Amino acid sequence: IDAARLASQRAYHFGKLRVETANSVFSIVLADDHAYVVKLAQVCKNWRSAILGTPAFWQTLVVTNKHPKRKINAWKERSRNRICELTFLDNFDNHPVIDELASLDTQYLQTLSLRGFCLSRLPQLIPSIAPAVLHSLPGWPVNVPITIIGDLLFQDNIPSFHSRILDLPRYPRSIDWFQLSDRIVDLESCTLEALESTDWPHLLWLLNRNPRLTHLDLSNILPIDYTPVPDREIPTSITIPHLSSLHLKQAAADRIIPLLDLPSLTEFQVTLCRGSLDSTLRRFAEGTASRLTFLSIRSTAFTLRPMIHVLEAASALEWLEIVAVGTAGAVLDALARPYVTPTDGNTSDVPSRVLCPRLQHLNCSQNPDIKSGPLRNLIKLRMPISETGLPEENTM
Repeated sequence: IDAARLASQRAYHFGKLRVETANSVFSIVLADDHAYVVKLAQVCKNWRSAILGTPAFWQTLVVTNKHPKRKINAWKERSRNRICELTFLDNFDNHPVIDELASLDTQYLQTLSLRGFCLSRLPQLIPSIAPAVLHSLPGWPVNVPITIIGDLLFQDNIPSFHSRILDLPRYPRSIDWFQLSDRIVDLESCTLEALESTDWPHLLWLLNRNPRLTHLDLSNILPIDYTPVPDREIPTSITIPHLSSLHLKQAAADRIIPLLDLPSLTEFQVTLCRGSLDSTLRRFAEGTASRLTFLSIRSTAFTLRPMIHVLEAASALEWLEIVAVGTAGAVLDALARPYVTPTDGNTSDVPSRVLCPRLQHLNCSQNPDIKSGPLRNLIKLRMPISETGLPEENTM
């Protein structure tokens, strides 16, 4: 029996799989990184036959400087000229591929991705799509590289472009934010760095106009008091109903957070923020903390009491980072012992197991005040207890 099992394990079973099953396996791999399509086709004859015989595996085309003509023609042939996702990378320097792209059937195109790419190149490369892209991004200089991913929709064969991911690290001052913030309304992810203080109201308007946002990353942004912009009524509290991830770096959290209502926030990261984080923590303790699963505070000051209030409410927290912060030792002490909370209608104190009962990862690096004793206590306190009353083996 053992010999038969070993022989079975060493046997080649791919040829016995149903086509649908094999394609499902390949689809899972390609969903993580579509670049694997070529490597999978090089494994063996059967895999190559399966990969080349499935047009859906070749519907994502990334145009780079590496043999662009040959690649475009190969992908068009293998996908049967049904490219659904087209990407231009920043290192593509306008090789003469106009003829190859001209025969691309754009009616099947669903997603366009530009990564560090200048809009001025589009009319020559894909003239049928370029007007829709340019119309959707007014105020952006066409000769300035942009990183953006969006969806293409066709109505009566007329395309429209809807930006979904916008990544603007250190954008130029020549951007007209007044126009840009009014036209973009379908963002799911937005990364902005070094926003001019005078453009702060336009950022607020952009956030107000994009309720589908799930991820927001702001760096080097210092909000200021501003004069209301005509015909733009910005609410005192902007609700972003689906935002689950917020990253702030070198930004004034105490000025930004009070302006936002984030009912779905689960991940909050703050790094090198100016001023104290206390007001933000107090606000989180009132409701947001109960939904947090990831909290990272790096090189940003806060006092102990507001943080304890957050941890008391953070019953779902799984990942906590407090890096290069002077109060990290006191926070670790609180996590390393049971805490006591009063029950409703009862004045007696009832001990609870631990703060943050779902905590799985703790990073308190770059804090010289961290002691080994609290770390040991934290581990012992959170180890499952067996029926004998002793920590179970092989649980940590």
